Formats: sequence, structure tokens, C-alpha cells
Amino acid sequence: MLPKTSLALDEGAGGRGEGIVAKTFSRSMIAKIRFEDYERHTKRRQ
Repeated sequence: MLPKTSLALDEGAGGRGEGIVAKTFSRSMIAKIRFEDYERHTKRRQ
């Protein structure tokens, strides 16, 4: 869905974002979901 980031901070990242930030509407809870952690978790479950 998101082939590359539109706000790259690092040229060496190859256009790939580090992850996404998820927030509740009131911003009482904020979590950063890193692609690296997600990929490692899904490999472990297979």
C-alpha cells in the first residue's frame, strides 16, 4: 500500500519508511509500529 515514504529523512533508507505512528483521536495513546518489528513477529508466527 505504501511503496515508499513521501517524507524521507535519510537517503540511505531507499525511500522506505521506518514504520507508522498510530494515535487515538484524543491522542491519549500513541504507538510507533516499526516495519522491522512487524516483519520479525510475522516470521516467528509462521
